[in-house]
Amino acid sequence: MYAEASYGNKILDSLWLHYDEDPEGTLLMVQEIQRNTPKDNYAIRGKSYALLGIINKMQGNFDLAMKNQLIALKYRKLVGDGEQIAGSYVNLGILKQRTSNYKDAFSYLDSAWVIAKRLKSVKYMVRVKLSLGNLWQQQDGNTEKALQCYWQSLGYLKMQPVETLKRMALMGIANVHNRINNIDSAAYYYRLLNHYYQNKNDNYFLVANYTNLGVLFSQNNNLDSATLYLQKALALGNKMGDVNLIAIIRINLCDVYSRAGKMDESYRALVPLVSNSAGLELDNMRLVFESLSNYFEKTGRFDSALVYYKKYNLLRDSINKEEKFNQVQELQAQFNNERLKTEKLAIEQERDKANVRSGRLMTITISLVAVLLIAILIGIIYRIRYRAKLMLAQKNEELHKQKLDEIFKERQIEKMTALMEGQERERSRIASELHDGIGMLLATIKHHFQMIEDEMDKNGEVYKKAFHLLDKASDEVRRISHNMASSVLVKFGLAAALRDLVETISSSEKLHIDLKLIGITERLENSVEIHVFRTVQELLGNILKHAKATKVTVQLVMHESELMLMVEDNGVGFNPVDGAKFKGMGLSNMEARVAHLDGKLEIDSLSGKGTTIIITIPK
Repeated sequence: MYAEASYGNKILDSLWLHYDEDPEGTLLMVQEIQRNTPKDNYAIRGKSYALLGIINKMQGNFDLAMKNQLIALKYRKLVGDGEQIAGSYVNLGILKQRTSNYKDAFSYLDSAWVIAKRLKSVKYMVRVKLSLGNLWQQQDGNTEKALQCYWQSLGYLKMQPVETLKRMALMGIANVHNRINNIDSAAYYYRLLNHYYQNKNDNYFLVANYTNLGVLFSQNNNLDSATLYLQKALALGNKMGDVNLIAIIRINLCDVYSRAGKMDESYRALVPLVSNSAGLELDNMRLVFESLSNYFEKTGRFDSALVYYKKYNLLRDSINKEEKFNQVQELQAQFNNERLKTEKLAIEQERDKANVRSGRLMTITISLVAVLLIAILIGIIYRIRYRAKLMLAQKNEELHKQKLDEIFKERQIEKMTALMEGQERERSRIASELHDGIGMLLATIKHHFQMIEDEMDKNGEVYKKAFHLLDKASDEVRRISHNMASSVLVKFGLAAALRDLVETISSSEKLHIDLKLIGITERLENSVEIHVFRTVQELLGNILKHAKATKVTVQLVMHESELMLMVEDNGVGFNPVDGAKFKGMGLSNMEARVAHLDGKLEIDSLSGKGTTIIITIPK
């Protein structure tokens, strides 16, 4: 008997780390632990049932996985371990997502989020956000909400880095870019992940990443690269033995071979799925039949094509019937609940009638008491109504005050916007006058000095000192003119101006700046370029003055619906609650610029952990 909890925990922790390498052996070992663990050792039993549920999910047996995860949740509630309970809710949410029961999936993940947030458990907060990101993608393709969840996960991981969860967040971001056909960004993140997975020997995620790269290149008609990555995925997938993962790879490989005109290879990719379909999900089996039907049709064997097309239709109808059956079951359960409520109400009403009949024997004293009670009730109702009216009036007053505050804030933003636009015009005017007026005058004086240089025999030192000061004045005028209005921004646009700014700051060798421009292929609207450039200029200035950072990453990404700016440093960070420091760092100016562009500003910083600022601007 595994009476010692620490001993059983050590075994389960070891199995937990390596269950994907040998699921069958792990399954037997967990079952052995359950047989030899006392029934009152809830911690070990909860952990063992949770691991069983995960193995069942890998084998495609979702009903058994759900059953084991619910048992695990029961034991973990008996122990009272909040983090473990949150973990069970996450596992149940993932299972409901895999069976397309999105309503229950959101419900379980919401329960996990409440616990994780209350406990301030970064690990489980991240796991919930990652699962929600996947759920938003699968349910209705809401890529905007999904991407927001993945970026929030990366933000939480700055407080407590967990390499595995960070890779899962990056995988989610890559999948979103893949879904919206942002090929370059998707390929960038997938290849970045390949490096992580290969170093960690993380075969499960490496297989998924190879598959995603294969599908990505297939969609981009790069069939050679698609074939290469899918074959790598298949080789690793065969070692793992996950039939549904292998099925997805082979179905995609079949499609790539077919599009490349390699029909024999296309057929051979599907044959193992037909001959060994044990554990294969119905939806994957349906895709196999569909691919076989397409293959036989393209090769002119229409009889065989028709046979598999009928199988495909039959399986599709079966899946639809199963979904409808589940819906009917849910409606039946709701009906039964309503019926029970109705029956309970009828019993209560019958009991009330019996009380009324027995009350007829009461004396007139009871009638007087009833009258008195009614009078008291009327007084209570009057008091309640009076308080309700008072509360409503207070609420209306609060709403009015809130509306006035919003109007005041909008006017303040308008004033700030007008002030910044005036400052920008004044910058341009002063820069032009410095360049065209004083700059030209200094250049002319310098030319005259050079003409008389050969005639200067006396007071040579005075001449050299004056010429040096004139040179410094020219450089200073040129520097002030450049800071007042970037000529690179005006002539060549935001991308070139940012490169020039980064090169200027990095030349001091005090700060290394990594600039990434993704999707910036053309000039933006003039006011957007000016405000974004000034914002980056102010952020880098703040970092130089306050952050004590050695490395900064500036990333500007153009999506279909928005422009995203992310500036991340490894400096000392600060507490965002400190409003006085915010004002000292020019936050008001940045907020006004972002508000002028209808954008959103997010600041993530902790003392000693660096700072990340994310700005999103709609197109």
